[in-house]
Amino acid sequence: MWQEIMSECAPFDWYTNNNVPFDYNCYNFTTVPHGSEEFRTWERKIYGDFNRGVTKIYKLENPFLYARYLLKKEEYTAMGRRSPCVMELYHDTSEDKVHSIASRNLDWRLAKRVKFGKGVSFSPSPKYANSKSSRKNGTQRVMIIADVLVNKEQYVQYENDPLDIPNKGFDTVVGNRKKVYVKFEDDEFYPKVFIFYNSF
Repeated sequence: MWQEIMSECAPFDWYTNNNVPFDYNCYNFTTVPHGSEEFRTWERKIYGDFNRGVTKIYKLENPFLYARYLLKKEEYTAMGRRSPCVMELYHDTSEDKVHSIASRNLDWRLAKRVKFGKGVSFSPSPKYANSKSSRKNGTQRVMIIADVLVNKEQYVQYENDPLDIPNKGFDTVVGNRKKVYVKFEDDEFYPKVFIFYNSF
């Protein structure tokens, strides 16, 4: 089923739309050429005093994950919810986690830093995402830019009592003055761009 979805809905610049054979059992990284306008556009998105320089940028082509993301988006509508908002949010991680995330996506089950909920945390601010990333991630980091489905937000005021899951009817927990968005289910986000950079 997801193969059919991808044949119709794959982004226009994916290999799947350029008559190039694609292995649906794995993922492909497309390198954004260093110095290109596209490179500079993505680079500007994470510009800040936390960033000592971008070394490379990859765009993720994972048909299986992307199809699941599109199905989840349709599921929102089928359940009678309004069409979800797609937010472009940031998640900071270490280089050694790239393969796992690119192949299987971010996993809320592995979340350990859960001040605002036991899920995957994103932020609209790359600087904030960097500052809250584990120090164990070192200085060679990867800033992931993800498309995240957000429908109904539950706001939390304090970080001392994180939610296991949002209250009924909510799909996203928002905290710290909208600096943190937490997602609790699979396939509600797609990690589309991986920016490798050096952090202070």
